[in-house]
Amino acid sequence: MQRQTSRLLDFPEAKIRVIAPDVGGGFGEKGGVFPEDLAVSYLALKLGKPVKWVADRQENMLGFHGRGHSVNVEAAVQNDGTILGIRLQIVGDGGAYFGNSTPGPPYRASHRIIGPYKTPTARIEVLGVVTNKPPTGAYRGAGGPESAFCMERTVDLVARELGLDPVEVRRKNFISPDDFPYMTPTGLTYDSGDYDTVFDRTLEMADYSGWREKARESKNGNGPLIGVGVATVIKMSGGSGESRNEEAWLKIEPDGRIKVLTGISPHGQGSATAFAQVVADQLGVTPADVQVLHGDTAVVPSGGGTGATRATVVGGSALYLVAEEARHKLVSIAAHQLGCAEVDVVLEEGQAFSRHDPGRTVAFRDLAAAAYSEEQLPPGVTAGLDFSGSFTLGQPYQSPHSFSTHVVAVQVSRENGVVEILNYTAIHDCGRILNP
Repeated sequence: MQRQTSRLLDFPEAKIRVIAPDVGGGFGEKGGVFPEDLAVSYLALKLGKPVKWVADRQENMLGFHGRGHSVNVEAAVQNDGTILGIRLQIVGDGGAYFGNSTPGPPYRASHRIIGPYKTPTARIEVLGVVTNKPPTGAYRGAGGPESAFCMERTVDLVARELGLDPVEVRRKNFISPDDFPYMTPTGLTYDSGDYDTVFDRTLEMADYSGWREKARESKNGNGPLIGVGVATVIKMSGGSGESRNEEAWLKIEPDGRIKVLTGISPHGQGSATAFAQVVADQLGVTPADVQVLHGDTAVVPSGGGTGATRATVVGGSALYLVAEEARHKLVSIAAHQLGCAEVDVVLEEGQAFSRHDPGRTVAFRDLAAAAYSEEQLPPGVTAGLDFSGSFTLGQPYQSPHSFSTHVVAVQVSRENGVVEILNYTAIHDCGRILNP
């Protein structure tokens, strides 16, 4: 926002300060600069006094933004349910004018449509249309929910048309663990996955067979109908383009205080807690010992912000790398003071010790103080504990992909169509769990 405001108002970036409070996220409607933001800044400059603009709820709803996809999917399948290819057309309703992310959701949905299924070929057409509606844009998933819904419905319809169990059609077409890394016909590269194991475990926990039997029995009576739904979906993390990169800074003061700066801007979703834990685990201290600074351009020089599920994947990885660099230097100093090899040094619970002599320790704060005293440093080690670095994901669309299976049982009233959820079970691949 600082960079765009500077460019559009022709005002020095160094004189613009942006502070991001806890507003619940930095994605979707909160992820870009709006004309009103610039108008307020411009008026403040012209009038020489603070200017505040407050939109009411109706203005907010009309201004920006919602979803607007029409999707047509055709699938070529064998009689046993094996998917041979798909043909997809997405018509994206762009509203009366484009917003910051209007083209994104239909474009990204076209890439993600394959889901967890082996699909040898795909023909995809994406069209954007202008209407008299409010604009559309990234909104909770940025094309992910749309693509997942369309593919899962397609698999269900294939099963129904062929008289097959939708569970078995999914099993037949899952990408197997031996196929990873797997490149889809749309250009995405899936890094890993074990869809069958998670799928089977979810079915077991949900008592899928039991609910299927109840669903069959409900057709014979006069009571509510019971239905069972299954879905396995892919979730891309880390973003693409410029959002694949993030910087981080770490400084340990002579008294042992740890400060980290991140370009990620937590807005209430707990990223600061995760970052503190990542750094603390590396340095052998507690998260309470780590101060995370963010969300203020007067403190943090630059950053990509929060969005595209990138906070921990990209920002956390950047902090991990600089904390790892800090750890190496602290271990070198500790080995020098303890008279042991660096490979034997353990940083734990705010202390350093040799694994061969755990009774002899050096406090973390004493290590920090020694780092600023040249007399206490080992040969070749410079004074100070300031570190900076960055992390960049691989090529675009090679971001980490997590996955999940959901099973739901519902009952539907024959009289008025009211739906009631009877049972919902979901298992997610969480990757590396930072806070178990």
